[in-house]
Amino acid sequence: MILPMMGFFLMLIVAGGLGSLVASADPTRARLFPFTLAMLFSGTAVWIIVLGFGALGETALGPAVSSILFFLFCWEHRRSYPGLHCWHPPQP
Repeated sequence: MILPMMGFFLMLIVAGGLGSLVASADPTRARLFPFTLAMLFSGTAVWIIVLGFGALGETALGPAVSSILFFLFCWEHRRSYPGLHCWHPPQP
């Protein structure tokens, strides 16, 4: 479920980067530069926030607390969606 969302933001980075290159090189498309730059920065910011919070949560909270939070999240959604099967990390 999260992969299509992250793919969309990755597409924003790619389209914004290529669009910024085209808009900065071609004077007829220079008016599109602010839009393509906004796409580039918004996609990059989302990836930095998601990966940063993931790394921060794993290091600050530890893997045990992260596993408990993930289990509670899956448990809550399992009641809403009976066919949902959550993966549980192996215990050492």
